[in-house]
Amino acid sequence: MKRFAIRARANRAAAFLALFLLVFEAEHARACSCDYPDLGFLAAPSIEVPANAQGLLWAGVLRTAGGLIELPPVNQFRVEQFAAGEWVSVGAKINLFRDHRGSSDSFYDILLVGPETGFRPGTRFRFEYAAREGRSLLRMGTTEYMSSQTIEVLVSEEEFRGSHITHVAAERERGTLRVAATGCHEEVEASWVTVDELVPASVMRWQDSLFFSVMVGDRYWHPRRDLCQSLPPGRSWAGLGQCRFYWIEEEVRYSGIQLGLDGGDSGAVVYAWLPGTSEWVTTTNHLDLERIREQRSK
Repeated sequence: MKRFAIRARANRAAAFLALFLLVFEAEHARACSCDYPDLGFLAAPSIEVPANAQGLLWAGVLRTAGGLIELPPVNQFRVEQFAAGEWVSVGAKINLFRDHRGSSDSFYDILLVGPETGFRPGTRFRFEYAAREGRSLLRMGTTEYMSSQTIEVLVSEEEFRGSHITHVAAERERGTLRVAATGCHEEVEASWVTVDELVPASVMRWQDSLFFSVMVGDRYWHPRRDLCQSLPPGRSWAGLGQCRFYWIEEEVRYSGIQLGLDGGDSGAVVYAWLPGTSEWVTTTNHLDLERIREQRSK
């Protein structure tokens, strides 16, 4: 059993704000009778990963009341490689994962779980996880609770390489939108832009291996439908590989922070990062807020 102290990576003001957000969210989550189950591996049951992948992402609630992170026992993870016609245990390597931007507003912590032997092109692996005692395990995006989880992995001959892409977001809409706010959620009149492809299809091929971060200016963009939505860092309320940016008619404040875009926001940068490497794709999305404002006034 290992414990890692959570050390602030920002200045004291940012650290105090992060602590306030956690306390505030916890109080309202209890009021809303929220449950934050472990989510396990953030991957489909059978996937292909790039040759330079380091492992699979796993999400769960690991923070203790004392502000430490307690990793699950390594024996709850099993990693096997298919060799000579049978599955052979190769041992699991577990590391605490941090977004390279150092940003998170979630109760969830992320682990990077890989084989001790590493991946080699053309090989097959099987990852298994058994739910921790006293913790529920929910398949993300479903209502299915599990006692264990199995992911089969094929390692591609192709590697993931970084690049930069720029495009203008479209699909502007206006209506009623449900957003997380004080008291769990609020229905607000809003205009929004939906980006259906944060990164190209060639990158989304590796979606189960990637960690996504969205920044609007210097803000980490990670909205939820309500405080109870089980949404770990790196995943979007609009769907994997998608995002919705909105501008509200009236200020809705959650923990004293306005959720919608403001007049100074004109673009969003998306990072699709292959964890454990220095490879990521960045996409700059020009949101064209002037046209959103024109639509809002009609």
